[in-house]
Amino acid sequence: MKDIKIISLKAKDKNKVKLLAYNRPVNRSLVNKLKESMKKYGILSTVTVYQNDEETLLVDGQHRWTAASELGLDIPAISIEWDAMDAIVEMNTIQVNWTMDNFVDFFSAHKNPEINKAYSDLKKKKGEVVPELTYSSLVKIYGKPFGGASFKKGLWRLTNNDKGDYLVECLKDIVKYLPYAYSARFIHAYTDVVYHETYDHDRMMKKFKRAHGVSLITSSNPKNYGIMLTKVYNYAQSKNLVMFKASWI
Repeated sequence: MKDIKIISLKAKDKNKVKLLAYNRPVNRSLVNKLKESMKKYGILSTVTVYQNDEETLLVDGQHRWTAASELGLDIPAISIEWDAMDAIVEMNTIQVNWTMDNFVDFFSAHKNPEINKAYSDLKKKKGEVVPELTYSSLVKIYGKPFGGASFKKGLWRLTNNDKGDYLVECLKDIVKYLPYAYSARFIHAYTDVVYHETYDHDRMMKKFKRAHGVSLITSSNPKNYGIMLTKVYNYAQSKNLVMFKASWI
């Protein structure tokens, strides 16, 4: 294992710290967000540098360093021995972003009881009821306030608990006939169907269980799924079709 040491990058020496020319460009929006975080909480993580007699090269953490130096804050750094390019390749190969599961696990252990409960409820549902879902499909099922940003800040809350659980139970029936029923695009269309005041799930399942004469498509457009579901639901009816969403007509 290569030797490493911990040093302190001084804000006053920021002109001596060089960013790697072949690294990604500095994103000012991210720097500004980091600055706000550092004002509130201080420096919470290190950066990585490669040093020789002439210079200090920033290998990892250019946004953190830019934010800290602009605030006049020193930041701890891991100084590595081996070639900087090799280090970048290795770190970018190993490092992964947090998944939805990681955020759920993290906030379900939060000391704030409201945050703890909200994410603990989701963790339980995720294991017992809710399939693998994306941010967009989760908001369609359980409602707002929700979104990728608020989810990662611990702000997510269940707003349509019983209603959402009902939809998920319906999906568990439909996925037997439509393997892609847990996909975000299908869920986007199905929420408009299942939450419609005229929807009868027993009727829908009876149509799926017998020959309904409707082509079961896969599509990148939720509208196409909406049209398909409407046709299945209303197949061989003498009365006019019930359109669950006007834009599907």
